[in-house]
Amino acid sequence: MSSAMTQMVIAQQPAPVARVRTEVARYAPALGWTAMALAVAIALRPGVDPTTLFLVAVAGATWSGGWPVGLLAAALATIAVDYFFVAPIGSFAVAVDQLPRLAVFVLCAGAVSWASDARRVKIERALRESERQLHALFEEAAVGIALVNASGHAFKTNRQLRSLFGYTEREFRAFQFTRITHPARGEADWNVFTELVHGKRDSYRLEKRCFAKDGRVVWANLAVSLVRDEVGAPRFGIVVVEDIGDRKRAEEELRRSEAFLAEGQRLTHTGSWGWNVPSGRILCSKEALRILDLDPEKPEPSAEALRQRLYPEDRAWVDEIVATAAKRRRDLDHDVRFLTGDGAVRTIHVAAHTTVNALGEPEYMGVIIDVTGLHGQATGL
Repeated sequence: MSSAMTQMVIAQQPAPVARVRTEVARYAPALGWTAMALAVAIALRPGVDPTTLFLVAVAGATWSGGWPVGLLAAALATIAVDYFFVAPIGSFAVAVDQLPRLAVFVLCAGAVSWASDARRVKIERALRESERQLHALFEEAAVGIALVNASGHAFKTNRQLRSLFGYTEREFRAFQFTRITHPARGEADWNVFTELVHGKRDSYRLEKRCFAKDGRVVWANLAVSLVRDEVGAPRFGIVVVEDIGDRKRAEEELRRSEAFLAEGQRLTHTGSWGWNVPSGRILCSKEALRILDLDPEKPEPSAEALRQRLYPEDRAWVDEIVATAAKRRRDLDHDVRFLTGDGAVRTIHVAAHTTVNALGEPEYMGVIIDVTGLHGQATGL
């Protein structure tokens, strides 16, 4: 008979018959545990106390089916002990001197059933609560999460991931995760995932450009790890996807602003600089380093390197100004002569104001302007 016909026959059975079958299946553990305990007790008697085996059976039945099943197991165990192990053997009659023994067993069986059920209920509640917490952690996380099999198909995804890419969970199951990756990186990403599956790496993290269902570009930071079974075989991968689109846009805006600033400084021969007073650290823009005829790829010239570029006659009063500025935190506004690498003299206007950084340390932020030509014109006038 085919499975479809079998299901049809079951569906057509009267409701009372279906309920009876359900109840029989529910209480079957009581009969199974008791029968197993009886078989072992008969096989091992008189070397093993049968009451211990039957108490274990009551506990097992309770654990399998709950308090009602445990009570049935306790009743069946009492009958079995009475018939097979309490004098007179083979009879349900109980000798007077055996009544205390049988009564103690009944009480013990009831206590074991109650304790086992209480323990089972407590563990089941803890498991349900743990499952609710894990579900909430997975489904309500602020980052996208996917569980993928070894072939790269996501068999479970959370709400944030589905919202980020616009795919349903069924759609995610239908394709490999590399489908959402930019084509230029698809093969490389799959090779890294394969290394993870084959145990060549424990986890990996990468930033990449992805595509949503509607064609939107999604910049994502992926953290991928693998869960293995007891023998080390891969079970499933965990992919955590963080949307870094805002950060990427901010980085692009910063890059453009820096580019505009650098071009503006180049066109106006103006450079920017900063000086952290406690550490003595000096930071210069590329244009500032070009004006000073220093290496523009080394943005942190030392104070001594800058001092050596000062015109010899200006070093003493510049040292005095720097020392005063470090103590009194006064703004700077001076024209200073510097020597270039080939010995030419440049007049540099240095201006800066004091500020305090996030650590509470005093700093100077300012600009330098090459005014060599202006000074020459002023001298001529």
